[in-house]
Amino acid sequence: SLLPPYEALIEGCQVFVSSYFQLGFIPKAVFLERLANDRESVSVFLLLSMLSISARFTPSLVRMFGDGLSATETFMRRATSLVPGEMYKPTLERTQGFFLLSTAEWGHGDRDRSFMHMGIAVRMAGLLQLHREETYRLPNNHTPEDVIKAEVARRTFWMIESQSNLQSGLNVPSAFSLSDISTLLPCDEKDFAFGFEPLERASLIGSASPQELTSLPSRSLFATLIQAHGFWGQVARRACQWENFSSAPWDRSSGYHRLASSLSEWERNLPERHRWSVQNLRGYRAESVDLAYLSVTMVIRLSSIVIRRIYLPYGISSTSNNTGWGPAPQLYWKNMSEELFNNVHDLYEQISASFPFRTRGSPPILVFCVYICGSLASYLCKWPQLCPSVAPHAYSMFHKALNVLTDLQHAWPKARPWQNALAVAATLFPQQDTSSCDEVLEPRVSNSSYVTTFVSEVYIRSLFYTSGYPSQPHFCTHLGEFAVSIARAYCCAHVFLEVKSVGS
Repeated sequence: SLLPPYEALIEGCQVFVSSYFQLGFIPKAVFLERLANDRESVSVFLLLSMLSISARFTPSLVRMFGDGLSATETFMRRATSLVPGEMYKPTLERTQGFFLLSTAEWGHGDRDRSFMHMGIAVRMAGLLQLHREETYRLPNNHTPEDVIKAEVARRTFWMIESQSNLQSGLNVPSAFSLSDISTLLPCDEKDFAFGFEPLERASLIGSASPQELTSLPSRSLFATLIQAHGFWGQVARRACQWENFSSAPWDRSSGYHRLASSLSEWERNLPERHRWSVQNLRGYRAESVDLAYLSVTMVIRLSSIVIRRIYLPYGISSTSNNTGWGPAPQLYWKNMSEELFNNVHDLYEQISASFPFRTRGSPPILVFCVYICGSLASYLCKWPQLCPSVAPHAYSMFHKALNVLTDLQHAWPKARPWQNALAVAATLFPQQDTSSCDEVLEPRVSNSSYVTTFVSEVYIRSLFYTSGYPSQPHFCTHLGEFAVSIARAYCCAHVFLEVKSVGS
């Protein structure tokens, strides 16, 4: 009685594996065959959790419940009603169900439930030893079915680990310590579908698995995706603790320098097909894994942007003299600012090439990438001197991001605050004639239109859905005049997000 009619159930499952989770733990052909021949053997909790994600994109379910939001909330409510009976006995399907329910709640804006249900999935995965490579050893006489079952379990672990990185932020610890993870990364989709055990697998940087496998040329797209999300987790956690930085970013021993160098080196060693290009996008679209590919290429750009964005105030004002870091090398802030906005422009090119063709089923992390592109473009509208080479494109970038977010906000409630922030900006930076971008106009905005607040923290923490943003009056007092000067130089009204609306 909790599941929809068979035809609608099948459509919802097909939408699930073809959009949001194009790379995942579901062996598509085997799973759909199992639903057709032995539906009773599939966990109802797992199916309801899947539909909690895909219902908003499934035409028959949208018609059945009136709209995508109602369909989503119905299946989330039904899945949640089963939680008390599902949470005390770890099984692989229960682990998957809690992971998917948490993911649905994260995209829906229910932060607290999402973290709690993700915590259950993490504990179950730990009890099942999914983080240990020895769990996946196969007998010598293994069958293709054995390979597929082991790969399903392996992918379940990595999806949990990946999602925990996407939710990273202040006061949100890692799901597993890297030193405890020996599990190697997933194989490619053809091996998964046919039940072939690959000769070699890639490993995660910093994990307990062999580090010489981290840059394996033959690694799968799924493996690269996990690695990219691992970097984002590090960048995100660091971004939410920027006020504690003690070392100058140009210091080779600083956290910034080490992480930025590691990210850059890893990107240089990417397989050619995992790099951004329109041709690669076309190829992956033909294979129906374009969203997964974009979740690699866009998150790489996102990490490269956010790791530098923390220091943007120093490119606008001269407050760096108050940090105790000493004088920066000549042109250091100028070069960092140019690196930042060149990455923003690269992200804009990916958005422009991809979103005219696909918006349905886009994961929230891609939606956030669009938002970051628009928010940084708004800074360039205000301060074109930050990157003169990219500034002529600032208005086009900004309005493109706003238009895409306007289209996506109805699918993902968490996108609404981001869309609202850029919509306010649209009133401050009116539409320019983007058919000719030879000239960048100064926005006609009075100084009173800008609000003194820590916008970068609000931005970053809005993604992580934490309540850690310090709104208490003593916060600015504690950080002193340095913090206030950064806030005044750094913030605009259109990039302010009310913390109370985050996660509501």
